[in-house]
Amino acid sequence: MHWFATLNLIGTALLVLLASFTGQRPESRKNVGFILLLLAMATYSLALAFESLATDLSSAWLWSRIQYLSIPFLPALMLLVVGRYVGLPFQRPWLKAVLIGSFGFSLLITLLHWSSPWHDLYYRDIAFIEVDDIAAVSFTPGPFYHLFDLFYFSNAAVVLVLVGRRALQVYGLFRAQAVAVFIGIIIPWVFALVGDFASLSTELDIVPLAFVPSALVLGFGVLNWGLLGLEPIVMRTVFGAIPSGCIIVDHNRRLLDCNAASQQMFPGLTQLKTGESIEAIYQDLPGFGDVLEALNERDHWLMWSPDNRTHYRVQLTWLEQHQMHLGYLILIQDETQQVIAEALLRERAEVDGLTGLLNRSSFDEQLHRAVADNARSGTSLALILFDLDHFKALNDTQGHQAGDDVLKAVARCAQDLSRHGDRVARYGGEEFALILPKTGAAGAQAIAERLRETIARETPVTASLGIALTHHESELNPRELVHQADQALYRAKSAGRNCVEVAANVVAGVQ
Repeated sequence: MHWFATLNLIGTALLVLLASFTGQRPESRKNVGFILLLLAMATYSLALAFESLATDLSSAWLWSRIQYLSIPFLPALMLLVVGRYVGLPFQRPWLKAVLIGSFGFSLLITLLHWSSPWHDLYYRDIAFIEVDDIAAVSFTPGPFYHLFDLFYFSNAAVVLVLVGRRALQVYGLFRAQAVAVFIGIIIPWVFALVGDFASLSTELDIVPLAFVPSALVLGFGVLNWGLLGLEPIVMRTVFGAIPSGCIIVDHNRRLLDCNAASQQMFPGLTQLKTGESIEAIYQDLPGFGDVLEALNERDHWLMWSPDNRTHYRVQLTWLEQHQMHLGYLILIQDETQQVIAEALLRERAEVDGLTGLLNRSSFDEQLHRAVADNARSGTSLALILFDLDHFKALNDTQGHQAGDDVLKAVARCAQDLSRHGDRVARYGGEEFALILPKTGAAGAQAIAERLRETIARETPVTASLGIALTHHESELNPRELVHQADQALYRAKSAGRNCVEVAANVVAGVQ
């Protein structure tokens, strides 16, 4: 047996051992592509070894065909393995199409090679030769042979760029993993280049000779750097790309790691070294330490607003292994936009879009709350309902835009006269309401008269107003209070409009 066959058989054995070791690991199901790549390389190397020992064209051609059960699929398998390694989203349609297309082209090359004796598309002038006692199949390359060469080298170039970029993005053990993958890929690529440019491809295939050092490098990576644990690389990438701030600390709150988002939120983290206490950044983050202490007790999440303009959701997760407490993951999500959006939604749900006053549903809620509070405090609560006089006629003669302007002007008048704690609402159409806590009959009448005069003076309409009162001597529920105010308003309309009427149970001067 000559040296060429020996080296290829050694490479085969190393690749098979590495594939076997990979298949026995717990994560083997996630590394099927890597195992298939190793076995394809082993098949290539083994068949080439036996081709080099052949004694005639028939046996050499048989082993050449066996080689081509694996050779065309090496680029596609390499793309699959490295793509998963660097986290390419193969679920995207265009990437999935590229991968499927690569395997489809590989199958086409296998079929063209096997059928070469019947056409000139892949091999031409097939013959048996010996170079220094090393047997080989001699041929003239056809057009698809050159096309496959282009496919192989361009695919390898893309893969090397992906791995090289990954090596620059990570550090420590992750960089060592990336370098191992890079070397394992580039060695066969360089051998293939040398073989092509040295015009050896039609006489002696030296590519499998690269599998020995390549297998050694990959094997070392598997055994020493957890190369098959592809999740660390992916998780590191995910950790860095998470838009939420992530800070990992030990049980004494000493910094272990943090992502870019947390450094943008809290620039002080960039000044901390691994192992330093994160308490150094508390002074620049009002309330952050208190939030973490509270979470340490409750183990859930809290909202934190350091400046009342930004709002963060902070969650503390215990990191444990084998029932040992190792530290914490502090997850900080910027909820500012959501908080603002929720406030706007609440405001839109509570406020009338035209006048900016409380709407009907919000008025009902506020009135129930005010009546309940008034019953507990034992004071008086007044309700004023008022309606704009002849508003329909204004709408009909001047148009709805003029009517809307009047409604907004009346709303401003009511708001300007309201006190702290009063509630002003658009009750419906051209009807409005004022909830006046801690207000007796005299106070309610005074406010109603000022409001009537202001509306008559500052708008082109007048208003009719009705007052109802609930107090310790005559407690009314919200429905009864609205009913009595509405009856008073009806009397004001009947009395000629532009006046104030009070409910029958209201006695002037009652406080």
